[in-house]
Amino acid sequence: MHPWSDYVEIYWGSRGQAYVLPVGPNEVCGALISRRKFHSFREGLSEFPKLAARLRDSASTTRVRGALSVSCTLKQACRGNLALIGEASGSVDAITGARVALAFRQALVLAPALAAGDLSSYAAAHSRINNLPEFMSHSMLLMDRSRWLRQRSLRALSRQPGLFARMLAVHMGEMRLKDFGVGGLLNLGWQLLRA
Repeated sequence: MHPWSDYVEIYWGSRGQAYVLPVGPNEVCGALISRRKFHSFREGLSEFPKLAARLRDSASTTRVRGALSVSCTLKQACRGNLALIGEASGSVDAITGARVALAFRQALVLAPALAAGDLSSYAAAHSRINNLPEFMSHSMLLMDRSRWLRQRSLRALSRQPGLFARMLAVHMGEMRLKDFGVGGLLNLGWQLLRA
């Protein structure tokens, strides 16, 4: 199937989300995240009628794969000369799309700590690295549980695409949260109230 967009699309349903992204000139990848187990991908897809209609005549190029997605926060990522990295050191829900990026950010901090023979800098940095993705994960899961909040949030962000772009830049690590600032947070709150 020829991709119809260059972007990742997220479809929200009553029991979860569906993600579609282009992965080649004639191929898209679809993923379902749900609190309920489906017997098949097609059954899960039926929760998203518009997407199901778009994919109706498409053929699978790989077998369906699935995995459990959970958020897990550990009290510490280091003890003695042992350091945990990636999902072994805590994980955020797959809804954020930050899992691999977190592991790379942690590795960049862990390498000099290992070279210095002192993991205390990694332990401190690990918390800083994980704070924002954990916050985003909790926020997205809250939107998942509340249709009212989800609809207001999506309306607000569609009215202010620049605000969404700045939030995405913070999430991707391209902008610091402090640069988003109080003004950005107040703007987001105002847009949610207006939506």
